[in-house]
Amino acid sequence: MGLSSHQGHVRGENQDFGLAFRAGDCQVVCIADGLGGISGGRDASRIAVAAAAWSVLATLQDRAAAGLPSLVSEKALLDAAAALALAGISEHTGGAARGLRTTLLVLTATPAAFGLAYVGDGGGLVVHSTGTIDTLLHPQKANGLAHVVAASLGPVLEGEPQVVLAERKEGDVVLLGTDGVFDRTLPSFPKSVLRALVEGRGDAQAVATRVVGDLAEASDSSGYICDDNLTIGIVGPGSAPALAPGFWSTEYAEEQKPC
Repeated sequence: MGLSSHQGHVRGENQDFGLAFRAGDCQVVCIADGLGGISGGRDASRIAVAAAAWSVLATLQDRAAAGLPSLVSEKALLDAAAALALAGISEHTGGAARGLRTTLLVLTATPAAFGLAYVGDGGGLVVHSTGTIDTLLHPQKANGLAHVVAASLGPVLEGEPQVVLAERKEGDVVLLGTDGVFDRTLPSFPKSVLRALVEGRGDAQAVATRVVGDLAEASDSSGYICDDNLTIGIVGPGSAPALAPGFWSTEYAEEQKPC
């Protein structure tokens, strides 16, 4: 696994937060993006990720839970929502005063499946060794506006969280991250990450760090291209991906295949 976050050169602080860790045979990635421009977004993202991570660790104490990764992730998201509700109670506010509001993505990956629970926007893809790409996360945008979400966590939950279960195949690589990455990258981006993993012999942490660093520095005549915080998580096979013949010629599929 690899996870890296970069403030970028446009925002005044990094309101993204993430954790990646292993629990038994499961790989877990939790990523949150505090709503931009709101003073409490940074605190909200940290509260949500910490609560989600502790929830996953506690749930996986029951070994049978590893067979239900989507439910593990769903419970973690709901426990994060509860933690933000508690923060609102302790501050005697529904969240409007400090803006404790964030997106959240929780991925629990077993050897056989990926379980994702999310609320808000960002990106989540599975890149198969054949070159096909399945979409796990469909951003919950408000009327299609780039920086306005239709769902988020806070002292009061807004919108409807989504839960996805997908089969894990040999050689699959998951890319998960905030909108700062996925709203500003081209359709060729996932395979560019795979190329970097091949060149880096499967070192997902080095690749994640390189990706957010390169995106933060990307610019054109109008300035920096990425105008938001940047966070990406990578879950791979632990070695250089073995790509099937035709990988580079397979086109990106926008729609997620039925699981």
